[in-house]
Amino acid sequence: MNMKAILPVLLSCSLLMPVAIEAQNSQAAPDLVQQVIHNELQADDQDHSKWTYLSRKRLGHTTNTYLIADSTDGDISELVAAGGHPLSPEQREQEQKRIAELVNDPAKLARARKRGEEDSRKARQLMKIIPQAFVFQYAGRQDRNIKIAFQPDPQFNPSTREAEVLHAMEGIMVVDGREKRFVSLSGQMVRQVRFGFGLLGRLNKGGTFMLNRQEEAPGHWKTTLIDVHLKGKALLFKTISEQQHEVHWRFRPLPEGFTAKQAATLLNNEAPAVEVH
Repeated sequence: MNMKAILPVLLSCSLLMPVAIEAQNSQAAPDLVQQVIHNELQADDQDHSKWTYLSRKRLGHTTNTYLIADSTDGDISELVAAGGHPLSPEQREQEQKRIAELVNDPAKLARARKRGEEDSRKARQLMKIIPQAFVFQYAGRQDRNIKIAFQPDPQFNPSTREAEVLHAMEGIMVVDGREKRFVSLSGQMVRQVRFGFGLLGRLNKGGTFMLNRQEEAPGHWKTTLIDVHLKGKALLFKTISEQQHEVHWRFRPLPEGFTAKQAATLLNNEAPAVEVH
């Protein structure tokens, strides 16, 4: 999933909230979570800024690095390193050809934009159910950050597969006590999730996830780490192994209304100068 979304993601900023949290008021942690969710969803609705950044993605045993630029037609990405090594001239030529074909094909751009919008829609749905899906408890603070432990609420009845997987997790969320935004989210699956009475598949207990975010500019929070390790079985006993590790860095703002063709030009100009780590 493109988490720019990752979770792109419900009232007022009260100075009394940290005090209530410190006193471990039974309502303080859920109220704070509700406020954070509200702020994340509001930011997703109102923040239409465009950014360029680097993304290193490890899927299984393969690690690739991409230069990504937001545009009015969705994210445009260019592969700049494969397996930890810069692209050969032939590989760069293929990437430039692929991007040129994409940005000059309205149908392809529309399909890519639709996939991104669908990912964002699902992420928003999951964000909205977080306050109902979990029981929250104050777990401490460090400077302006507040830690909140969460575990499945037995009264919650998930209505989708994604919600069922989410409801099988427990862990710690860290929120910025001043801005009321997510800083990190980490946890693990505490029970097995079975689909279609186990006939369609299952996800095993013990899977882990981690999400880190930081404020790159006032009011602009970006996902800097996504780490997912899930295992299970799918239909016909095919093994499920979701081993995803993404690191995003070097965020820079782009002009308002940045188009896909402008993004392609930026990527082609800057990709050769990207240092591979």
